[in-house]
Amino acid sequence: MVLIKWHGHACFEVIDSRGRSIVFDPHDGTSIGISPPRAKADIVLSSHKHFDHDAVSVVAKPGAKTLVEKEGVFDVNGIRVEGFLTYHDKSMGALRGRNVVYKVEVDGLVLLHLGDLGHVVTEDLLEKLGSIDVLFVPVGGTFTIDAKEAVTVVESIRPRIAIPMHYKI
Repeated sequence: MVLIKWHGHACFEVIDSRGRSIVFDPHDGTSIGISPPRAKADIVLSSHKHFDHDAVSVVAKPGAKTLVEKEGVFDVNGIRVEGFLTYHDKSMGALRGRNVVYKVEVDGLVLLHLGDLGHVVTEDLLEKLGSIDVLFVPVGGTFTIDAKEAVTVVESIRPRIAIPMHYKI
């Protein structure tokens, strides 16, 4: 069984059946006006190098494996992680830079965290992603896609479950 905990903003913790903790896009809490995440991660995945998504030291256990804005395929402690390049804006990163979305396979589930995705998903990326069980999708519209674009993204990816994030902050 997989346990998913939301720690505010775009920060999620996923705990697998072996007790391994994966934290996506950790923040420090203080800089965005909420409590810091109460997680201790074995694996930390950060979609991009902005203060509200890469507070790795807040959540990382000693010896934790950290991937910050890393593209490629990785085997991290027996967990398959894939990072795909996207952008934080509609201008291929010219305004806000790169954003790496992370696909993680854990306990038979495929999760996809979109970080600060700033555009709708391309056909090329859709082909690479394959089938997704749980999608973490920004909906706030400030520095990310908005709710309408999020609907388009969810309809394109067709996950079993879509969890909204990155809003009301």
